[in-house]
Amino acid sequence: MKYNYFGLNFFGALNKKIIKFKFYDKLENLNNILIYIYDKNRNLKKIITKFYENYNEFSINQIKFEINKTGCGQCIVEFSDAKFVNFSIEAEDIFEIYIDNKKLYVGFVLNDFDYTTKQVVLNGFVKQLDEFYFNGIFTNKTIKQILSSIFSYLNNKIKIKYSDSLIFDSGEVFTFEFKNEKIVDIVKKLTNLQNNCYFFVDNNNYLNIKKINKQNIQKYYPVFTEKIFFEDLDIKFDYSNIDATEYKVYKNNTDGVEIFVGNVGNEGNTQFPPLPIVNKIRKMEGIYTASEVVSDNLALRIAYEDLKNKAKIKQSLKVKNINLKEYLPSIDDYLEFEFFEYFKNFNNYKVNRIVDNVTKINYLIYENGVKCDLSLGDLIEEEGEELYNLKKKIRILETINKI
Repeated sequence: MKYNYFGLNFFGALNKKIIKFKFYDKLENLNNILIYIYDKNRNLKKIITKFYENYNEFSINQIKFEINKTGCGQCIVEFSDAKFVNFSIEAEDIFEIYIDNKKLYVGFVLNDFDYTTKQVVLNGFVKQLDEFYFNGIFTNKTIKQILSSIFSYLNNKIKIKYSDSLIFDSGEVFTFEFKNEKIVDIVKKLTNLQNNCYFFVDNNNYLNIKKINKQNIQKYYPVFTEKIFFEDLDIKFDYSNIDATEYKVYKNNTDGVEIFVGNVGNEGNTQFPPLPIVNKIRKMEGIYTASEVVSDNLALRIAYEDLKNKAKIKQSLKVKNINLKEYLPSIDDYLEFEFFEYFKNFNNYKVNRIVDNVTKINYLIYENGVKCDLSLGDLIEEEGEELYNLKKKIRILETINKI
């Protein structure tokens, strides 16, 4: 079937669907840009109050930076002519970028300034989690207790700070032995033990573990208003990540031999029936192997919840040239877009709404002002509460079995 959105064509496809339409409202640029440059000990080196200063001193062609779900990403500062850079830029120097008095980016210089490329390359402090290791054992400790101990050990080694108040903790206790594991892998592991959580390093260099925000819409974009606050919106629905619509379920016995337990999601199954997704794509069979400590029924239950969790359509949106005076985005903000879907074959239309959370923000600061693009989609691989609780039950059973 062929649809039409604002006069532009939309073609349905088995695995991917793309909607694209343009709005031509003129977007305003921001001029209130402020850049602080410090040395690694936080001594102030330079304040840039105007983006283009006197050319005899120096001028900047552009600054590009990314903010993603773990914090500030890479930033590239490109100078017009390196010979006019009249102050030193060294590895571990710190750049802070403000727009309208809001700190948008903080990062450190990776290498001394290269006068041949005329560029300074920075990265967010979250990168330091990938550059240090930890070795140690924790017995019956909460996530906060584990992280507090690790960050006490890391004191003065990295610039990332720790506060209990910024860490979501279910209160469950865990036993771990870390053998020279990267800090970032430990943080990921601890974050994943809690349902629908993600970690990031904020603009004040504190580690955060946070529940995804599904409660509030930060910005609503209706159709046919006098002002549309973005230039272009691409929407994609992707089925290609789905590799099974039903499972054959096995579990290992104590000898390590796989024993067939049953099927879930298959046709004719009343306890674990086929998923609605099979009406959109073809049937595909997968294998799920459960722990040997669970019962047959528990193995089938967790396999079915895992299937429901994975057999989902991935939705992604790209929004170009946001008007920053209307909306200054943050990661995990939920945005709602409304548009008309017109069915030519039926000579009618309906209003469609798409809601999703911000996963990546890209800024370009250049001579004409500021350009901001957004990516939206699944911030994390979200699990249903039942699947999370079943996995938790299996962890407990496996722990008991080892005693």
